[in-house]
Amino acid sequence: MVAIRSLHRRKGRREQGAFLIEGVRLIRDALAAHAVVRRVIACPEFLGESHPAIREEIEIAVGAPRILNVAPAVMRSIADTDTPQGLLAVVDLPATTLPTFDARAGFVLVLDGVRDPGNVGTLIRAAAAANCDAVVTVVGGADAFAPKVVRSAMGAHFRLPVIADISWETLGPAIAILPTVCGAEGASSLLYDAVDWMPGCAMIIGNEDHGVSADARRWCTVLARIPMARGVESLNASVSGAIMLYEVVRQRHSGRTA
Repeated sequence: MVAIRSLHRRKGRREQGAFLIEGVRLIRDALAAHAVVRRVIACPEFLGESHPAIREEIEIAVGAPRILNVAPAVMRSIADTDTPQGLLAVVDLPATTLPTFDARAGFVLVLDGVRDPGNVGTLIRAAAAANCDAVVTVVGGADAFAPKVVRSAMGAHFRLPVIADISWETLGPAIAILPTVCGAEGASSLLYDAVDWMPGCAMIIGNEDHGVSADARRWCTVLARIPMARGVESLNASVSGAIMLYEVVRQRHSGRTA
């Protein structure tokens, strides 16, 4: 199980080209999305009465040879949660090639140094719900395929492309074709709902402490803020991102800015 435990670390995931998912729901999401599942590890004692039915379901999808039953102590040693659900899988990392974004209607979320795994996972989930074309994480933030991020995203990794650890040298030119490249900036005089999100756009959410980086600002066409009551310093990065993502949805559904 040494190789599986190494998938708890970014280096191990990159070396093996794989990541871990845990729980029946996430594994079903992966199978429904036709992700490449290398191995499924099950603990009959933790799964209880549901084990035979779940095993049969997974066998049909991936084949019996890829399923390994383990004892509770082994499952505890390889799971990332304090109370393992009894099922985890090793899944291939997706290709990291940036797509060509559509200047007319493209919609991409960029996470520029967001470090909290919960924020990254929640933002990926919100981006999937808002029908983003992709989420891109820039080098220096939390790994988009860390176990805590994957759990927080609740299967969103299998609903849209998640492209991890891209440099601004690569990402900048790819989003430069989009008419609106907006960085979230608390000191901006422009409100987020005054930005024209109707054409192709990239939304950049910066680091929790330092905001949008200088490298990101080079590519921004505009900076915008969310209005807040006096005395409130800032919003959580995932809350800010979700609010702004749904402004894009609102504008594109209504056909107008605020």
